[in-house]
Amino acid sequence: MLPSYQNLWVEYLIKYVKSYQSYQIPIDYMTIQNEPNAKQTWESCLYSASEEANLLKNYLYPSFRKNGFLTKFFIWDHNKDLVLERSIETLIEHGALDYASRNCLSLVYRKSF
Repeated sequence: MLPSYQNLWVEYLIKYVKSYQSYQIPIDYMTIQNEPNAKQTWESCLYSASEEANLLKNYLYPSFRKNGFLTKFFIWDHNKDLVLERSIETLIEHGALDYASRNCLSLVYRKSF
C-alpha cells in the first residue's frame, strides 16, 4: 500500500467496525492483510514485515484505541511456511510486539506441503 493511503485505509476500517457495532456485532480480531506475501496473477496487496509492522503500530493500533475499539490484530495471515521468520521480523526486528495479538496461519493439508 502506498504510504499516502494508509490513513485513508484506517479511516475506512474504523467506519467498518463502527457500522458492525451499530448492529451489536463486535469486531474482536482483524488481520492486517490476507496472505501478505502472495503475489498473484490478479490484483494483490503485498506487505513486507516492515510495512505490516508500520501499518499496525503507527496507524491501525493507535487509531482503533483512539476510537475506543479493543480490536486485536493478527499478523502474517498466511501459510505455515516462514511463520517463525516472519513473526520474528515483524514483532521483534520492526517493533510490533506490543501491538499484535498473535499471528495467523493456514494449516492447509495437501500432499504438496
